[in-house]
Amino acid sequence: MEKIFIIGRRRTGVGSIVKSFKVLKYKASEIFVDEKASKIDDIIKSMKDKAICGVPFDYTMNDIRAIEAAYPSARFILTERSVDEWYSSFLRFYNGDEARSAYKNKGHYVNDFYVKFNEDVRSHFMGKEWKILYIKFGVNASWASVCSFVKKPTPNKPFPHENIFKK
Repeated sequence: MEKIFIIGRRRTGVGSIVKSFKVLKYKASEIFVDEKASKIDDIIKSMKDKAICGVPFDYTMNDIRAIEAAYPSARFILTERSVDEWYSSFLRFYNGDEARSAYKNKGHYVNDFYVKFNEDVRSHFMGKEWKILYIKFGVNASWASVCSFVKKPTPNKPFPHENIFKK
């Protein structure tokens, strides 16, 4: 069974991509989305009988290498947003959590971490472009991108966008 891991940072559209796979007729039993998953070893083990990993997890490059070691033919989707939109969403999401609201005045640090991870992923997959799809919301988040990657017909429905912030 083909394995696809959605590896974008939290608040980058992972939920939208998971929903797109459901529209493409992937069964719920094929999609791993346990929000309590906290260790890469558990995620890798749980993916044994699954096709899609949509766990909101802050992957590291070591995690990605561990996934590739366990599932050499695995493919990946890196979800992204513009840095400003991502940080704004990040703050809105964690606004009520005092432990995380400490990030409010550290935007430069948090943003640098976000940008570096995305750059590291791009560097890691250079020369292996067939293994990764880059989805940037507001740029190329579309049925054409996803359906081309998984070789499925394009549905006649709007592309899903979960958790859109409405002012």
